[in-house]
Amino acid sequence: MSFDRAKATEEIRHILFSYPEYIDRGTIDGVVGLLSGVKMANANGVRAERIPESDLPTLSAEQVREMYTSSVIFYEDGLPHTKHLITNFDIKFSDDGQHAETRSYYVVLQALEDFPLQIVITGRYEDEYRVEDGEWRLKIRREFADLVGDLSHHVTPEVLAQLTH
Repeated sequence: MSFDRAKATEEIRHILFSYPEYIDRGTIDGVVGLLSGVKMANANGVRAERIPESDLPTLSAEQVREMYTSSVIFYEDGLPHTKHLITNFDIKFSDDGQHAETRSYYVVLQALEDFPLQIVITGRYEDEYRVEDGEWRLKIRREFADLVGDLSHHVTPEVLAQLTH
């Protein structure tokens, strides 16, 4: 069976771009489905070093749900009032077409009635995907917070303290 690079690229792009849709719509179940079983960690700063795979915890569904419900501020309407944009998407496939690495930037905008539209954080994702049972799956996510703005309306004070140290 031959490797269809265009089809694989679109499948991976769909996975990558599903996160902004889920989080911006307040669909925690979607975030949980996407990130459960994924090795994931966060680092801060443009010069943050790549986190070794051996240091990445594999997140359970319960851990993903707890992480997002205890760190992201969701308002009475169930939304975080954000818009996550993913740009500069680049993909590299393994020779056998069963593994891919992506790099992308993210920009998060936020606006509320008493908080004018602004960029609250920018960063990058370094993701790895593998084919399992004929489908591409996100397996590793390294998330880097490169530039941090006013996150006081988006994340809890505890998370904000971690990001600004």
